[in-house]
Amino acid sequence: MKQLFIILLFSTGLSASAFSRTMVDSRADAAAPWKAYEAEQLSDVTGYTPATTPVNKYGSSMNRRSASTGFFRTEIVDGRWYIIDPDGYVFIHKAVACVSPGTSERQKAALASRWGTNSQWCGYVNSWLKDAGFNGTGAWSSVAMLRQQAEPVAYTVIINPMSSYRDYHKNKVGGYTNAGWQGYEYNIIRVFDPLFETYMDNACKTLEQYKNDKYLLGYFVDNELPWVNDALDRHIRYLAAGDPCYDAAKQWLDTRKGKDAGLEDITVDDRNAFWDFYAGKYFKMAKDYILKYDPNHLFLGSRFNQAGEELSNPHIFETAGKYCDIISVNHYREWEPIATRMANWEAWSHKPFLITEFYTKGEDSGFANTTGAGWLVKTQRDRGLFYQNFVLKLLRSKGCVGWNWFRYQDNDPEDLTTDPSNRDSNKGMVNIDYDPYGDMMSLCKEINDNVYSLLEYLKAGETAERRTLAPVQDSYVRLLSSETDVHGSEELLRIKNDNASTYERTAFLQFDFTPCLQDISRIREASLGLKLTGIYPEASDPGSVILNLFRVTGMTFSETMTNPQLLSAYQNGSETRIGGVTVPVHAQSKDSTFKIDLTPAIPFMTETPVMTFRLQTDTRTATQFEFASRENAAVAGRPLVEIVLNKEPSSTAVKPAEIKPATAVWAYKTDANCLRIGGLEPDATVKLFGVEGRELYRFHHTAAAGDGDVNLPLQRCWGRLIFVNISTNRLHQTIKVLI
Repeated sequence: MKQLFIILLFSTGLSASAFSRTMVDSRADAAAPWKAYEAEQLSDVTGYTPATTPVNKYGSSMNRRSASTGFFRTEIVDGRWYIIDPDGYVFIHKAVACVSPGTSERQKAALASRWGTNSQWCGYVNSWLKDAGFNGTGAWSSVAMLRQQAEPVAYTVIINPMSSYRDYHKNKVGGYTNAGWQGYEYNIIRVFDPLFETYMDNACKTLEQYKNDKYLLGYFVDNELPWVNDALDRHIRYLAAGDPCYDAAKQWLDTRKGKDAGLEDITVDDRNAFWDFYAGKYFKMAKDYILKYDPNHLFLGSRFNQAGEELSNPHIFETAGKYCDIISVNHYREWEPIATRMANWEAWSHKPFLITEFYTKGEDSGFANTTGAGWLVKTQRDRGLFYQNFVLKLLRSKGCVGWNWFRYQDNDPEDLTTDPSNRDSNKGMVNIDYDPYGDMMSLCKEINDNVYSLLEYLKAGETAERRTLAPVQDSYVRLLSSETDVHGSEELLRIKNDNASTYERTAFLQFDFTPCLQDISRIREASLGLKLTGIYPEASDPGSVILNLFRVTGMTFSETMTNPQLLSAYQNGSETRIGGVTVPVHAQSKDSTFKIDLTPAIPFMTETPVMTFRLQTDTRTATQFEFASRENAAVAGRPLVEIVLNKEPSSTAVKPAEIKPATAVWAYKTDANCLRIGGLEPDATVKLFGVEGRELYRFHHTAAAGDGDVNLPLQRCWGRLIFVNISTNRLHQTIKVLI
């Protein structure tokens, strides 16, 4: 039984289909195996028509306006956070970090041969960023040159008072022997040292020069500080009496406990409460000194980055939210932003967030790519596919107000003066000689240009007609086990994938989509919501897993089946992967709701309205996940499919005069039992696909744009629903036609 199950689990037999997501081979580092990850693209957004939005000199949308204050600020507009530009228009910060001339001899020579001077290069790169759809620069950019442009992109400034003080203190004590990877002794920032406030004051004095500059977005204060969860313990355990940091922490603990307290007295509640004292002192000091020298610009935080520490810690987000205008996050270790985690950041801090670093490295760049936290992909096009997927996930978060790609240019490996973590890695959007990576940049530009119209589309979708479906049956199988229990009536769906234990489990859900068939041509998207009610992570587990959803066919399913009966029924069926969602593996994931895109399953509704789905994580892990079942006592947490319908129903026999296409191309069934397609551009490729993804027909349109319609006789063997896929240099669109 064990061998048979493994074959079924890891050999899904997926067939290519017109509606499946783009897959990108990637790996976390050079030692890891390649693995295919979904990369949602602009063309995958069901019902969306690519459209650019008029923008002003700041790169803000001219379609939405609020009150103007003369400087950048933040505001919730129609239920979503935005940055508001100095003139009052809504702004999303689409930026690139480290926009500066290269420092190696080769880079200097390349710049001189193309532009002559750094100043001339700066004028070029300002225009190049705008042409690529960007409207800002991130940390470590050439601010002095950039702000001299007539209309510069919105820029940011970073100061480093704590890292500067760290270097001073390290030299003062003769070096550190117990420093973490950021270089801080015992992973403690010495915010309670009286001298540190002088460093903060001196760093913020330099900001006065920017206080009247309308093109400045705001300030980062330090980068990736070691916000470890046991910060209180570390102060007491590692520092000695008389050390200002020890004394401050000890006094705080004694006051809280009402006695002379020690390590053995520290509880989880104490560690959580300590954040407001420890991190609160740092963030308040930064905010106070920024306001002292510049009352006009935003405090952008200190660039959180550790998934297992601060990014999962509600208490430090709550503290930071009291003082930061925007929470900044350097995003690594995950293939894409996780919706539940982003929702937490906003809920915990009550502030918007900005992704200030993310990137992938291309294997085709010629670099060794052994350094840096970004994932590896095979080609520059894959880097662009990654960018589109990442941005689409951010746009669906109502708390995200922008992102900064790290970085503008690849480092020259021969330049040993650069940060070692950047030295041999393809992080840049341009190479050492300033040549842009064209395959990547075309995909970046495509989605950058659509950001504001995409947000309007997503907003409109919130008011679209919605329907919900509860599962008709659900259960789970305890694999590799001889137990004969029946799990269909239990309140939990248990999932575990360690491929070794009799406790390994996979879960099943069944939904009846019959009520949706009469409106199938109106379906815009569908999703499955799952409530995680319990999680038991192990120390050896990865930071996250992907919860996969498979459509299983040929399987007889009943909630009353015993464990062996249900397993046998599954083994006699076949399956196709529909989609998945990333689930963080830590205790804070409990009580989160995760959504899996079910849109690729829509075509199957006409063939098998009653569908069975299987849930299983993609990674062997000791962690057990518990999701609410349809029998769960907490009704709101039960599994639920949400169907989003377009407001206007589409007819199966529309007359030409009635067609009011919202897109550049259109397709419909005529009374003459033909498929009519119109609005095609020259050199358009048209493909027809059936519900199972099989290509039915294709042709290449060579006539002039809009020159006549194309009529294709419909074939009975095509089925009730077909997909018309149109591709041009400008457009990629798929239209559903009910025939």
